[in-house]
Formats: sequence, structure tokens, C-alpha cells
Amino acid sequence: MEIDEIASHVGVSRRQLERRFARYLNAAPNRYYLELRLTRARQLIIQSNRSLTDVALATGFVSYPHFYKRFKDLFGLPPMTFRDNYYSSDFSNSERYAIAAGF
Repeated sequence: MEIDEIASHVGVSRRQLERRFARYLNAAPNRYYLELRLTRARQLIIQSNRSLTDVALATGFVSYPHFYKRFKDLFGLPPMTFRDNYYSSDFSNSERYAIAAGF
């Protein structure tokens, strides 16, 4: 769904929608949606045995390289390194809980 379509659906202009996202979510609509997708991808990585390509496709990315770059930009680690670290001693139990909960 495009931003103009969302704005129309909720009865505001595109600019008003962008301002509200900035005010309440501290992000542009596209950025917020990207972060939601990446957070979902992170959950799939730790809660399933799916391949990373499958995770990328399941969360709306058209290619693994694009997913890889965006994931690394947001979380600071490539997806495979994140998966490996999650199941090793690199994360404390409280960090694992926060990650699994989507924080």
C-alpha cells in the first residue's frame, strides 16, 4: 500500500500523515514500515529454521542482498551472524528475551 493510499484511507493528506508519523513514531511512514518488516524478520530468524532467503521473501524483500544490507544497517549484524550469535553465548538471557519479544 502506498503512502497516498494510506493517507486517503484514514482521511488525511499525505503531509499530515507524514507529520503524525514523525510526531508519534519518530519516523517517516516508509522507514517505520521497513523497521516493522525487519523486526518480523529478526523474529523469524530466531523462531524458525527457515533459510535466510525464505525469511527475506516472507517479510517482503525481493532479494536477499537488499534484505542483508537493510538488516545489517538496522541491527548492526548480518542476518547469519545475528542467528549464530543469538544461539551462542554472545547474548545474555535478558537480551534473548528482549529480542524475541521484538524490542
